[in-house]
Amino acid sequence: MSGDHNMYADQEKKVDRFDLEQEIMKAWHVVDDLEMIKKFAPKECEDNIEAVRALSDLRFRQLFDVFETLIQERKL
Repeated sequence: MSGDHNMYADQEKKVDRFDLEQEIMKAWHVVDDLEMIKKFAPKECEDNIEAVRALSDLRFRQLFDVFETLIQERKL
């Protein structure tokens, strides 16, 4: 992802696991966004949108499981 700016690099505050958790939770809102899009999408698109929503939810659950495991193992 070259060219992306690290918004935390310019902060004086040290980034910690709570910042990571907040960013994961904010990113997880994509699942809610897809649900909203599905409500207004043409009928023929609903199944595809639902599939992407379900896949996104699974990926975020897996990500959060890794995050929680790292916290429990005191690696984060």
